[in-house]
Amino acid sequence: MDEQYKKQMGISQLLDYADDCRRFDREKFQKRHADGFLLHNGPVETLRMAPLAASPTQTTSGRVVGRGQGPQWNLVVMPVKHTGRSLVSEFITVGRTENNDVVVLDYSASKFHAFFKQNPEGGFLLQDSGSRNGTFVDGVRVPARDKGEAVEIGSGAQIRFGLVEFTFWNAAEFYNMVKKMTRR
Repeated sequence: MDEQYKKQMGISQLLDYADDCRRFDREKFQKRHADGFLLHNGPVETLRMAPLAASPTQTTSGRVVGRGQGPQWNLVVMPVKHTGRSLVSEFITVGRTENNDVVVLDYSASKFHAFFKQNPEGGFLLQDSGSRNGTFVDGVRVPARDKGEAVEIGSGAQIRFGLVEFTFWNAAEFYNMVKKMTRR
């Protein structure tokens, strides 16, 4: 996958945030990037865009801490924010197609899979859009928009869209994690 496409889709790696964590305080970092982040364990090539596999791809946990250029720097990072790709302004869309704010490049994700809403306090709620393979938070299925309420997402929550797993981090905890990893 070429670098221009990854940048256009908002797909980056943890290392891409290290310089900004050194240069900016948390508030400026958050304003520049996003209020929330999804982390996927491994490079973007681990997202399959191939026929469904039997098991989910793995996520990172809150225990990812280290220094240098180890495997933790390959974590895929997707900011949870409006990008202008989605025609919907009242929430942040997640799905397989390029017209979503968060693009999950995997056949197990629906074209429009789920969506985040931000509450006035800055926290996030997550709702499934009626996807075929479901949305899960910490192993519990998130109701579709016509079948229940959105689920509040806390930092460190394990989120699965179809078979692709992520860990959600609010901006403050993501900033602190990257800053800790870049200390020398």
